[in-house]
Amino acid sequence: MYFFLGHSMVPASSTGQDGCFEWFLGEGARELEMLQKSVSPVQNAVFVQRISPTSESSAGSVTVEMGGSKAACSITLQLVEEGNPSIVITVDCGPLASNKALGRQVQEILSKVSLRFEDPAVEKGWVLQYLVSLSLVISGSSNIPALATAFKECFKTATRPADLYADQSLRVPILDPSTAPLLASRFMYVSSSSGTIQVRNPTAAQSKISVGYMDVVMQGESIYFLDAYNISTDMMKGFLQLLKQSA
Repeated sequence: MYFFLGHSMVPASSTGQDGCFEWFLGEGARELEMLQKSVSPVQNAVFVQRISPTSESSAGSVTVEMGGSKAACSITLQLVEEGNPSIVITVDCGPLASNKALGRQVQEILSKVSLRFEDPAVEKGWVLQYLVSLSLVISGSSNIPALATAFKECFKTATRPADLYADQSLRVPILDPSTAPLLASRFMYVSSSSGTIQVRNPTAAQSKISVGYMDVVMQGESIYFLDAYNISTDMMKGFLQLLKQSA
């Protein structure tokens, strides 16, 4: 049983629940620290604390204001059971999150999931994922270059500094313009605010939270674009093209 981390594999403890938690608290805390250190300034977009009457705030979310539109960008570190669509542990770790806030959130999340955190089957394992999310909170004129820049900064933050690997490789490779991204039609996640499992494909109630969203999951060398909701095809094409060009 292994944890897959970019180009390397870290053996997971075979002692069950306690071993998995020890790994997450140790390696996971190190990952969060590296994420914070790798944040770089964003141009063409203004990052402000997330303030929205229709959406709960989290330590890892920021709102990007661009012209008449607003978008929430966030990065989440996820520990999932391989082969199981439901995420076991999720920790927000966006650019504005402080060490103290992250530590408190990790503790709160672990206290909620500890009773149902089971030892994985032999043929399965635990996988560390990064989720980069872009949600259009308020509709308005779309500044695609600013969207691409803001999202790219979140994307860069989810890569591990090269000097941490002997071969100088990044944790997650930047998109290859010649490679079409994979599409996941369905994805489940545990909300860090409520601890409940939600499906990202919007229901009527969920669609009221934001007017649009687009998610990317990065796992090892794979990059998955989740289904986008209420974002035009032209906007998607323009965004992805700019993202690839800036890689």
